[in-house]
Amino acid sequence: MKISLTFIACLLLFNCFGQKIGLANSNKLEKIKKSDVFEITIGGFDELYKPIRENCCGYTNIKGSIKSIKEDSIIIEISELKTVFIDDDIDMNKELLYDWKNESKLKSFHQNDIYVLKKYKSEKAIKTKKNLTAIGGILVLSGVFTSLNTLIFSNKANRKNLLIASAVQFGFGLTLAIAQSPKKHYFKKVDDPWRFKTY
Repeated sequence: MKISLTFIACLLLFNCFGQKIGLANSNKLEKIKKSDVFEITIGGFDELYKPIRENCCGYTNIKGSIKSIKEDSIIIEISELKTVFIDDDIDMNKELLYDWKNESKLKSFHQNDIYVLKKYKSEKAIKTKKNLTAIGGILVLSGVFTSLNTLIFSNKANRKNLLIASAVQFGFGLTLAIAQSPKKHYFKKVDDPWRFKTY
């Protein structure tokens, strides 16, 4: 009897800790690793906080890792949470950053509240992508300024080579910036929305 109870307890523990989570739509399942980090937008620009004021809306951005799924809710270990209010009256965005030092980092969110999410391999990957995007932006601006300077100040003999160089610089910067953009998984306002699911 003791052996049977121990065996059942082990099965239940394995089932709790062995929950595998993925992102799925009607055609595809993307597995989620423990190291994956998500940036999730709760609500949308025209949905969240609308009852507060008729001309005011906003959204909440959450960064963290997915710990588990319970029915239609997900449990997220939050590393950053930012709420943005957009006030049309004063043409201004207000940001509220939350300090989690004295708060539980585990929070539950209903899947129906998710508007869109981005998935990254790790926190390091987020920083790398943001740095490369910034470099790409600098190269694009540099290419534009080089071409303008070439057209205004350079002589005809050097103009062709300088324009080619600026075009290459612009193209490389744009490609670099675009390549860093993660795939967006939309949970709303699409024909085939994504959902978290266990498998």
